[in-house]
Amino acid sequence: MESSEETYVAICKCGQIYSVLGYEAGDERMCGACSQSFRIPFILKTPAQQIESMIQYNQLPSNRTCPFTGEDANIRVDIGIYEGAKPIDIPGWFLVLIFLTFVSWLVGFIFLYSGTARDEYDEYDEDDEDEEVDVIVVPIRIADDPEAYISLANRETLIAALRSVPIYTHLLENYAYAETTVVNNQGMQRS
Repeated sequence: MESSEETYVAICKCGQIYSVLGYEAGDERMCGACSQSFRIPFILKTPAQQIESMIQYNQLPSNRTCPFTGEDANIRVDIGIYEGAKPIDIPGWFLVLIFLTFVSWLVGFIFLYSGTARDEYDEYDEDDEDEEVDVIVVPIRIADDPEAYISLANRETLIAALRSVPIYTHLLENYAYAETTVVNNQGMQRS
């Protein structure tokens, strides 16, 4: 969902989650799940704010079965979700041009520096790569089973599991190139 306006969360009494824009606050909406009308609140929250609030009031994690194995879920795992890099769509002819340019530079470099030693070097500056990433931490329950632990490492499987929780689905709609990481893999909590 690419829009210049930020989307917010509105939840019907039946639990159905809707994406709304700020100007819709106070409007009535018909719920597609329960056919009841509900009012969009004036104090709207982003998906991240809604998730934070739901965690605070022990409404998350909400799953009772492991999304990977279908067994009873008794271990809480915190997953960090952040926006990854957008894949670059480069035409094939441009890649060939880059490759040929690289080869010509490489040949020139070898010809120029053959037989000479280079005394100076560039130091790696760690500060160059320090970029703050906005990570949203979401909890999910899994079974105490090796298959569940292995599934945590597979990005596609993990995102599919997160989509089994409606509020996480809404959050992932706003992260078109979502990346995930297990936040508390050493401190997994039994619940």
